[in-house]
Amino acid sequence: DEIFGALDGAPPAAIVVAVGGGGLLLGVHAGLARQPRGGEEVLVIAAETEGAASFAAAVSAGELVTLPAIRTIATSLGAARVSAACLPLARGEGPGPKVVPCVVSDEEAVSACAGFAVENRMLVEAACGAAL
Repeated sequence: DEIFGALDGAPPAAIVVAVGGGGLLLGVHAGLARQPRGGEEVLVIAAETEGAASFAAAVSAGELVTLPAIRTIATSLGAARVSAACLPLARGEGPGPKVVPCVVSDEEAVSACAGFAVENRMLVEAACGAAL
């Protein structure tokens, strides 16, 4: 709701969400689905690191996948299995915006954090770097 308000009612082209267990992704999706046209004009990018990509694994398999281990520097993304409530999003089912996975390496996440720190004089954790 706040995003549409800040953009004078216009939808953003895309929203990037760092995904661990899927709670933030589900909240963003639900908020977009409440908007006029159901937020279908907005692309939601679900960002994960390679060692914790349980949402991307669910998208690929078409079903929930339990990762054998979490192997990433972005430990706050470390959910071995994304929430079952994310499965319809992974399958592209139901109304609302389209959600696509984006998997980055730990190196890419850390590099994004460093670039953000230089540009903004703020430090963010590696999970944020996955979305940056």
